[in-house]
Amino acid sequence: MLYLSGTMRDVIPSIQVLINCGHAGSCNGGDSNAANAYVHKHGIPDVTCQQYQAKNMEVSNVHI
Repeated sequence: MLYLSGTMRDVIPSIQVLINCGHAGSCNGGDSNAANAYVHKHGIPDVTCQQYQAKNMEVSNVHI
């Protein structure tokens, strides 16, 4: 399938899901190996599911 420039939507992963649910760190820093392991096991939704809020929050079922 051939896509012309600008015809595909941007897919931006939800960083807030990693902060809330990934147990890979917090807004103050984190562990890239733990983040990668979480994404490998659970996947990660688009940013439209959980917008980045620049604060540590609880796990949310919004992305499930």
